[in-house]
Amino acid sequence: CSTDTIVSLLGMTQHSMLTSIGLEDCEFNGELTVSVEFPKLDFVNEIYVKNVKLAKFYIFPALHTITQLVQILTHLTRVAVIESNVFAMPHETTFLLYNLEYMDMSRNQLTDLTLREALCDGLRSACLPSITVFNISSNYIRSFQTLSHLFEGMKMLAALDLSLNVFH
Repeated sequence: CSTDTIVSLLGMTQHSMLTSIGLEDCEFNGELTVSVEFPKLDFVNEIYVKNVKLAKFYIFPALHTITQLVQILTHLTRVAVIESNVFAMPHETTFLLYNLEYMDMSRNQLTDLTLREALCDGLRSACLPSITVFNISSNYIRSFQTLSHLFEGMKMLAALDLSLNVFH
């Protein structure tokens, strides 16, 4: 399945009242043509992705670099990317998720280092300011010490799931 195919499918829902997008058990080639136009999805506030593979992940662009996606990212309140081999997320993308209340990144390949990058190394108090539930269980997180300061700026955080990581 090409990324362009997904964009075309989403294009059919443009200007609809669609609020949630879900993808499960898919594999993408990772290629994204320069000419692709992402549809305007004004009401989407939830994205659910499970067991999605990017065959050529190394050529897939960071989400914050796709101008048309920036508007969608800023409106999201719920994101779940589960069991999809995610190992990194640039802080520039995380910074755009300022309305996000719920994030599930369980069963991926996040590490202490990549989580520090995703969470702005704890330096930006504006990083995920609305987050109340954050699940990063079953990743490759090892150090409580490394993580301790990353969540300090998240004043709304009520539930943090770190289970099934192997801490030292």
